[in-house]
Amino acid sequence: DFGLLPNGSPYYVMELLPPRTLSHLLMEQGRLSPERTLEFLEPVCDALGAAHRAGVVHRDLKTSNVAVLSTGEPPQVKLLDFGIAKIIHPEPGQPSLTADGQRLGSTHMMAPEQIRGGPIGPAADIYALGVMLYRMLTGDYPFQSKNRLEVEQMHLEAPPPRPSARAPVSSAVDAVVLRCL
Repeated sequence: DFGLLPNGSPYYVMELLPPRTLSHLLMEQGRLSPERTLEFLEPVCDALGAAHRAGVVHRDLKTSNVAVLSTGEPPQVKLLDFGIAKIIHPEPGQPSLTADGQRLGSTHMMAPEQIRGGPIGPAADIYALGVMLYRMLTGDYPFQSKNRLEVEQMHLEAPPPRPSARAPVSSAVDAVVLRCL
């Protein structure tokens, strides 16, 4: 909910979630097994699918934007922070919060089209999902450097690495990650 208080101050009401995210879980546990990775990513994929069907691209998909409510089986997670989301087909005359050419997102997760400042669609979220998948399976990002520009250059030019080069995963899992990337 949102509105104005009697004194004119704005308010915004949202669900109180625990502060634990998928990033925290990965810091605690390191990489996850393919089976456990799938359990965490299925609800994220469901949320992305719903957003894409509604014409919304998240644009900042990353492990710190996935709240972990429970690590049970199955785990309970929520996809958060649609703060820089983009409406794919806004209504005529509706102002857009962002325009082509703006680079928004997290460097390690950014799709090549985001880096280039080009038009953004659901494929940008699928790319970030592939980076998340790689990170969950291996414990690391596919492209690493302390220099942000080098990471961007790798996203643009380097062939995506196979997770199986860093973790015990099957060629079928490699194929899914590489397809996303």
